[in-house]
Amino acid sequence: MPHTADHRGHRNSGTGNFQAELTNEQFTIEEDASKQKLALTALTLSYGVVDSVDMIVSVPYLKLGASESNGTPGTQGMGDIGLDVKWRFYDEDKLSIAIKTGVTFPTGDDVLNSVPAGTPGAPISFPVTRWSSGHFTCIWAFPFQQRV
Repeated sequence: MPHTADHRGHRNSGTGNFQAELTNEQFTIEEDASKQKLALTALTLSYGVVDSVDMIVSVPYLKLGASESNGTPGTQGMGDIGLDVKWRFYDEDKLSIAIKTGVTFPTGDDVLNSVPAGTPGAPISFPVTRWSSGHFTCIWAFPFQQRV
C-alpha cells in the first residue's frame, strides 16, 4: 500500500524528525457478481534516520462490509503491520527518486487479508516525485510485491 509519506513533497522527514499520518480509503470489491465495501484506515509513522532515509511503520485497520448478493456478513479488524525503509537517492531541482522496501508482519486477521496470515511480504516501490508548480505535485510509484 503506498503511503502519503512516500509523496509528501520531494524531501524525506529529515534527520531526527517524526511524522504521523492517518489515512482512510474506501473501495468496492466486485467478485463473481458480488459486491462488498472495504474501508482501509491506516496509521503511518515515519522517522528520519538521516536526511535521505526514513523508517516507516504502518498499522492498518480494515472494515469489510456485508456481501450484497450472497449475504456474507461483514467483518473488521487489524491488517498486517508493515515496516519499511525509504531511501531518496536522487533529489535535484524539481525531480526526486526514491526506493522503498520493507516487510509485512502477519499480525492481521486471515479473513481480512488477500494472503493468509502468517505469510510475510517484501514490498518494493519506486516513488518518483516531479514538481509541476509550487502548489501541485505529480507523483508516480512503481510498486512490486513479492511474498516470501
